Amino acid sequence: MFKRIFVLLFLSMVVSGCNDTTDQDKEIMELQTSISLEEAKEMIDYTSLGAQDKLISVEVENGEIKAMIEIAPGELFEADVLAVNRYSQLSDELLKRDDWETLTVEFVDVGTISMNHSEKETNEYGDYFPTAVIEQRLK
Repeated sequence: MFKRIFVLLFLSMVVSGCNDTTDQDKEIMELQTSISLEEAKEMIDYTSLGAQDKLISVEVENGEIKAMIEIAPGELFEADVLAVNRYSQLSDELLKRDDWETLTVEFVDVGTISMNHSEKETNEYGDYFPTAVIEQRLK
């Protein structure tokens, strides 16, 4: 009987000790719930690069994804149309996740598009940024 009480007391101390969440623990948990640099690179490579496009750089910091892409010259479409299309494809995929805040993509010699996750719209197919808004943001 004494052993059971001792075991229960010991387990309650262990469990109560596990409930103490320090700032460092919260920071680690936050870091683990943010998209990683490798995940961002992979997603950009898969969804928003044409065959001849180049991914110049990617950064992920404090919930912001920043990328620089050089769009290869196209015969059928202007570079600004391609930039809007590439951003739309990438953001559609990223909006399936909740572990980022801002997506900023600089398209070399074309312009930059930046939108916040909270600006998304939703329809029966899922979350998205309206193409017209993406076009307006291209600067």
